[in-house]
Amino acid sequence: ASVFLALGALAGLILAIELSAPSFLNSGPLSYGRLFPVFTGALLFGWVTVGLIGAIYYLLPRLTGADLQDEALARLSLILVAGGSLVGVIAVAAGRNQGVPLFEFPFYADIAVIVGLAGVTRVVSRTALAHREPHVYISVWFFVAAVWWLLFSYVIGSLSGFRGTDLELANRFAEAGVLFLWVIPAGLGIAYYLIPKLTDSPLYSMRLAVVSFWTMAGTFAWVGAHNFTFGPAADWLETINVVFAIGAFVPVAAALANLLLSIDWTLARQSTPVRLALAGTAFYALLAVQILGLAFRSSSTVVQFTTWTEGTFVITVLGAGSLWLMALLSHLRGGGAVAMRLTVPGLGLLVATLWLGGLLAGFTWSAGPRSQDFVNYGEGFINTTGQLAGFDAVRWIAWVLIAVGFVWFAVRMLTPGPWQFSEVGVPSEGEEDPSELAPEKVAVAAVLIIGIAFLTTVLIPALDSSDQEPSLLAISTRDYDAFADGQATPQASDTLAQLGLDAARVAEGRDVYIAEGCVYCHTQQVRANVADVGLGAVTTSEDVVLTSPALLGRIRLGPDLAHAGSRPLTGDATWVIAHLRDPRAERGWSSMPSYDHLSEDDLQALAQYIVSLQ
Repeated sequence: ASVFLALGALAGLILAIELSAPSFLNSGPLSYGRLFPVFTGALLFGWVTVGLIGAIYYLLPRLTGADLQDEALARLSLILVAGGSLVGVIAVAAGRNQGVPLFEFPFYADIAVIVGLAGVTRVVSRTALAHREPHVYISVWFFVAAVWWLLFSYVIGSLSGFRGTDLELANRFAEAGVLFLWVIPAGLGIAYYLIPKLTDSPLYSMRLAVVSFWTMAGTFAWVGAHNFTFGPAADWLETINVVFAIGAFVPVAAALANLLLSIDWTLARQSTPVRLALAGTAFYALLAVQILGLAFRSSSTVVQFTTWTEGTFVITVLGAGSLWLMALLSHLRGGGAVAMRLTVPGLGLLVATLWLGGLLAGFTWSAGPRSQDFVNYGEGFINTTGQLAGFDAVRWIAWVLIAVGFVWFAVRMLTPGPWQFSEVGVPSEGEEDPSELAPEKVAVAAVLIIGIAFLTTVLIPALDSSDQEPSLLAISTRDYDAFADGQATPQASDTLAQLGLDAARVAEGRDVYIAEGCVYCHTQQVRANVADVGLGAVTTSEDVVLTSPALLGRIRLGPDLAHAGSRPLTGDATWVIAHLRDPRAERGWSSMPSYDHLSEDDLQALAQYIVSLQ
């Protein structure tokens, strides 16, 4: 896990530098689009997931009084998760992207991870069931539920057979599941153990902890599409996300109050692990603001597709998850003080730049159409890149602090030295009677809750759109499976021929677009709001019903490409090829990497795909 931490931290630093200095290492495996999924995969699955599984393996026997069950399976499962993550990270660096953010690993890596997670779920569940302690401490609830939620979410994110908007909804549901229902509850389980234990104070309120658990399960499972506002999905789904995004403040407030009121502050100031755990809890508090900003239609009009969007991963994985995990490792190994002094300010600075930069970019996007001075593509996009230049420089500084802190911590963990393993013991629960809910009932409830959430936010919308007819745009230019198989309809062949394009080459170009990770900088989704006026027709679910994945995107570090082929310059394949080779030849402000490393054949195919986006 520590190796993945160092790898992910260095990848994040390089990505930050590339935004300010686009020519820096920005080609091939180190190009922004390929390196970004390396960054997310290494940190989310290689570092946080493997680390949290190890933490659960360590803490469960101490909280239950039972031996870790099926130790051989436990080791094998952890190896499969770590090995699958390593293979997946290498694959995406080599251009084996799938076009599905957070779930980019190829099929063979996904299978290894899923089998490993199934084994982890069995081990954790059986160990919890074998508990000998008279009461089940709240951390056990979080651990048991979290591993089930992770397994369910990963299967949906990597193996679902949906298409178009349905696939986008499934992916966003799984993304929220992995981030909010795995990283957060597993990390909170550590915090609920460490803070009372290390400050020698009873947990302030078991009832409040129970409230934080059930409200987390009952809200975070329904906010999967919080970043899909104005997307080509049903309006009622947006309403669901707004309601539950507001509700997400309840588990955050309950956990924050409970942990803060549990602390002996005199001891806390002297304990690096406690301060790291509190820092992780502070980032958890920021998560509620992050989600609500993307869910509300009024605020989403401003911050959606801006750097604000990146804050979800940063706050959850780098902030809360990593700091909680570092707190436990620092307790066991020591040496977390230096890392804390570097990473916590760095992460705070990074979130500030993402939020402020996102607000500035969003207001700039809205200002252009309102004033009719510019539209948000082509030369008009310089208004965004110019405004964000200062924020990109500050982000670079923030990432220096984060990377140095994370790498230092990783080296510390890998250096031979003593580990201080504690004896069995459950933190004191104060004067309240603890809950008697058995672990098996927690597991059943966890699966039931996420199953209902999947039904209401993914399956029902999919069934509702099952008889949806593709639009003329989809039939004529976006039936990529048919294009690849040489089965383009006469209408599509005629339309593409009029544009000077070949259907098979368009499909090949789309594969290059996916492999190079272009989705990490460009959207293909025009929204029905003022910021997107002038970008072309609003994207509908009928437009992408034939595509898998839909490549709608999450962020606009570059302009939207939904209708790039209908615009001046980007509708000319010759100009597109020249721009791909040297983006700053005509647009010195561009932050796009050079794709001069691609073969001539791939460049021509990619250009044909972009021109086909009518």
